[in-house]
Amino acid sequence: MAQDNLRFYNMLVRLVQNNRLFEERAAVKKVWEKDGNIFFDFYFYRNHKSYIFDSHFVRNLTDLTNEKLYKTPRIFFEEYLKEHNPEAESEKKKVIIDKKIFEPLDVDIVIMRFLSSCEKNMTIVKEQIIYDFICKKLPETGGLSRQYITAYLSEIQPKEDDFYQALNRIVKKSPEEAEELVRETVKICQSDGQLHYNEKLYLAELLQTLRQNGVTPSVGF
Repeated sequence: MAQDNLRFYNMLVRLVQNNRLFEERAAVKKVWEKDGNIFFDFYFYRNHKSYIFDSHFVRNLTDLTNEKLYKTPRIFFEEYLKEHNPEAESEKKKVIIDKKIFEPLDVDIVIMRFLSSCEKNMTIVKEQIIYDFICKKLPETGGLSRQYITAYLSEIQPKEDDFYQALNRIVKKSPEEAEELVRETVKICQSDGQLHYNEKLYLAELLQTLRQNGVTPSVGF
């Protein structure tokens, strides 16, 4: 799946094909209008594939994050445009990041960002997990826009050395904080339905570092 910054990542889409109605959980990668028709580019989580649909085949959509129902594709399209207008994109480029607000989580973010991309398969779901973690752990970020936090995360591109340096600092965390970090990191790695080789390797390094310092997270891994 493309690494797009999408708000509509947790949608229940109701589609009509061959006079049959069926539902799919999907992310809306892109929506556009051409010759009076609206088209959707959906990423389906069930089979990890993207498909383009004419809106004539889309009955309605529900945002599972906030349970908001979009009764018609046109209603959804209008809200999508508000989220993806050129002015917003222009403002995004002008965002100046004050990184100090994120400093209390710098170790966590390095570890989570490294594990999320170590298999070169960064997805919007992984990005969302990190975003939710930041908002939960740093309530002061509640006043920041999603665009601002995403811009900050895009600047964090840790290498292997950065990961191991972060491991050296993780031992200063409380057992509860360490377990929460490991739990969220495992969630990131399992978000595509499987644990890849590099993900297993670096997760093992993370757990071993904690165990050597007397912390044994119970995360089912």
